[in-house]
Amino acid sequence: MPLAESVLRVRCLGAFSFRADGAWSSGPAFKRGREFLQYFVSYPRAAASREVLVNVFWPTLDAETAAHRLHLAAAGARAALRGVSPEVDGIRSSGGAYAWDPAIAIESDAKSLLAASRASSHEEMERAASLYAGDYLAGDEAEWMYPLRVRCANAYAVILERLAVAAITRNDFAAGLEYALRLLEADRAHEAGTRLAMRTFAAMGRRGAALAVYDALSSYLRHHLALQPSAQTNELRARIVADVPIETLAD
Repeated sequence: MPLAESVLRVRCLGAFSFRADGAWSSGPAFKRGREFLQYFVSYPRAAASREVLVNVFWPTLDAETAAHRLHLAAAGARAALRGVSPEVDGIRSSGGAYAWDPAIAIESDAKSLLAASRASSHEEMERAASLYAGDYLAGDEAEWMYPLRVRCANAYAVILERLAVAAITRNDFAAGLEYALRLLEADRAHEAGTRLAMRTFAAMGRRGAALAVYDALSSYLRHHLALQPSAQTNELRARIVADVPIETLAD
């Protein structure tokens, strides 16, 4: 097989795992070897100097101890990768920096999710939404992960909102409601998602359920953020209470 055909398939949405020998592996048991691999999966196109990696993983350690731990972490990550590409070293070290062997291509669910959030393809968005199994690298905690965690969560919300709007527009209220409720499950303070669920319930003749969704948002905002629903959401509630037909409930 040509080296260019070596592909590492990775799941980062939810618990971390990668495809090895026909099965999914959770990676090195050694914490830093696992995090080392996660970091390079997250930034597959960039080389990282030893100084950068030490600052990411061991900013408070002395240089000698940190260098030793970096060596162990890289060794653990490479050992895990041999199950995917036995003929390739995986992550190389050269000139004081680490980078992926150019023979390996990284394919991740997070990459697909982010691409779908920028695309207009309904099928691509549906496929990406089905991949979301939880927060980015759920169960693992490190400061460098948080921006990616927020970015993926926002992309997931964008996709669900677009899918809900598309379904409601074509009067597929069951699908629209499913997407809207999934959006609220991911972010209970999402007002646009709340309005979509309210509109859909109202269109289905379930005014009580629509108002219950509003009450849940109002309670959450009050208790957790010391806020009130926006004027736009309050206006929608008032129209539902007044039993205004759904076609006039423009968001």
